[in-house]
Amino acid sequence: MQKMTALAGTLSLVALATGCAHSSFIPSSDLAVAARPKDCHIDIVFDGKPTRPYEVIGRVATDSTAPGLFALDENQDKAFERMREKACEVGGHVLFGIGTGSNGQWNDDGYSRSTQGAAIVAVYVDPSGSVLPAPRSGRAPN
Repeated sequence: MQKMTALAGTLSLVALATGCAHSSFIPSSDLAVAARPKDCHIDIVFDGKPTRPYEVIGRVATDSTAPGLFALDENQDKAFERMREKACEVGGHVLFGIGTGSNGQWNDDGYSRSTQGAAIVAVYVDPSGSVLPAPRSGRAPN
């Protein structure tokens, strides 16, 4: 029993030392969309809105805090990747309205870095509003 308690305590310390990341999805539609693989392709629109017909299914968001040496690897790219993965998980085809941020600070416990991000997630639809098949590459079909 003592070994199990010691192991649980060690695992808790490792989890605290590496920080934590949280990603969420807030649905804004009743549209039923199947989940996609974690590494699926998501179209990214950095400026404006998708050029194809789409339906917004919700908003993805992420935030994290990493202390010490783990803070070196925590950045806006990581926040973006977590949002992309969450968009796949909820069946999205495209992210737009993307915002990310990152800031580091020194405190009594040393250095830590926080990142956050949010984006609108949507699916492509045909003229009748039916969800189209997911995109497979970096280019959206016309």
